[in-house]
Amino acid sequence: DFLLGLAQLLNPNTILSANLTLGYSEGDLTDPYKGVLFDDFPYFGGPFTVWPEKRPGHKFRQVGFLSLQHYFEPANGAVEVTYRLHHDDQGIIAHTASLQWNQKIGKRVILSPLVRYHTQTAAYYYGTHFPGDPSDPANFPTPEYYSADYRISALESFTCGVTLSVRVHEHASLELAYKRYEMYGTDGVTAADQYPKANVITGGFTLWF
Repeated sequence: DFLLGLAQLLNPNTILSANLTLGYSEGDLTDPYKGVLFDDFPYFGGPFTVWPEKRPGHKFRQVGFLSLQHYFEPANGAVEVTYRLHHDDQGIIAHTASLQWNQKIGKRVILSPLVRYHTQTAAYYYGTHFPGDPSDPANFPTPEYYSADYRISALESFTCGVTLSVRVHEHASLELAYKRYEMYGTDGVTAADQYPKANVITGGFTLWF
């Protein structure tokens, strides 16, 4: 991975940040525990037998990231707006935008509500099922690559939540966060129950030295 970043102070209360990341992966990128169904495999009435997915052995990705932070003195709070663009050579183009408000309450408490939206296209080798028979590829050819992993399908997701940070000591703080996460398919083919929805509660403790 190669990352190039720039942080520009626009005025005493505003910071603009921009990052560009180039990443290349090579090797065994297939997850053998992800199964795939094939149309021509003789199931003999079931139960269905799935075959391990097969992904390309390399991936080149480019990620652009922009962040704008501004402090509002009258409100004693700050807003952060971010945008992330992801592209890779496997066909995925993704956009992620987020908005977070950091509200200081007194000297020790910060309350930070957040909303985030993500959308992406599918990898070119994604599908819910594929033609061919891996046990007899001579008579029933299969695609070169294939995967039914919903995470590389066309989808969108929504996240909203809030984080509470309390400075309990000069060199220590506690954090408690709740987020609601919902994912939906957008290809009109993948079953809706493949996409997760979750309530996420996390806690943390930070020390400064």
